Amino acid sequence: MLKSIQDYKNKTKQYYAKHPKQQIVREYVHSLIAMLFSAFLFAFAFKVFLSPSVKGVLPLISGGTAGLARTVGVLFEMGGIYDTTLIYSIFYAIFNVPIIYLAFRRIGFRFALFTAINVVATSILTNYAFDFPFINDLAKSIACVTSEAGYQSGLLARAILAGIINGAASAIALGANGSAGGVDTVGYYFSLRKSNNVGRYTIVINSFVFVLFASLNTGLEVMNGENSQTAIANMLLILLFVTLYSIMNALVMDIISRHNKKEQIQIITKVENLSKLLLANIPHGATIVRSKGAFTGEDHIIIYVIVSTYETKSVVDLVREADPHSFIAVTPIQQVYGRFRKPKIK
Repeated sequence: MLKSIQDYKNKTKQYYAKHPKQQIVREYVHSLIAMLFSAFLFAFAFKVFLSPSVKGVLPLISGGTAGLARTVGVLFEMGGIYDTTLIYSIFYAIFNVPIIYLAFRRIGFRFALFTAINVVATSILTNYAFDFPFINDLAKSIACVTSEAGYQSGLLARAILAGIINGAASAIALGANGSAGGVDTVGYYFSLRKSNNVGRYTIVINSFVFVLFASLNTGLEVMNGENSQTAIANMLLILLFVTLYSIMNALVMDIISRHNKKEQIQIITKVENLSKLLLANIPHGATIVRSKGAFTGEDHIIIYVIVSTYETKSVVDLVREADPHSFIAVTPIQQVYGRFRKPKIK
């Protein structure tokens, strides 16, 4: 079974190597499906976990341009306009325009194109795809874990589930050479420049948005006749749980996403030309150390090479095919300084 699957993969790889145009079409279709699925997850998390259309449920936000758009919705609510879902969709798209321009200028056309598709799809799905009674019933059930405690008893579940879903959605978009827009795009841009993980940048950027939203929501509650002490307590709850959401989002994104993750491969072999074979097949250099086996006393070659995580399997397969008796150790790398070749985003 495994052999037949591997044979199918090899035949598919050989076919697309001979038909580059079909390979490009395949990549674009794959990216399009990934972007639409990512947008669906974002819209679902927003309507069910973050800001459900249920009276009495304390709203949470996702940060970045999405958080700014939700904050604008609070300003409109202060002015007496309560159709915040439509306002969110419109301003979410507007705030992402300069972000998409940044992606086009600094990252690549393809990345910017699929980011724009994700943003538009998220705006449409948020406003139209989940406006059904059973969605509101689901949101009520999650928001109210225990009927005695009221809607706010579900804040922990909402923050964790939203963080997991949106983190996965961001990772799916990044894995398809696009992004979910907003802070994901900015974080990805800086991660490329600094060769580091994406998630940590989102926490820093989102902090300002969280404080602004929580403060405005407190003012809205006071305007609507809420006790000032209760409003302040709700503000602290929002800050606490959106921080938890942000951490979960960043962790899941960095766990799933393979961008800018690197591993060191240590290869112990007797094959003299193995290093030349590696250099001919991977876009990275290598270091060779002559060694002697402690038990056998035989001469060996130790080859050190650092690759991106998505390149590890191909390197290991290549080495095992050239030298079935080789010893290979793979170690995760926290950070790399120096000239490490990164794939160009189209």
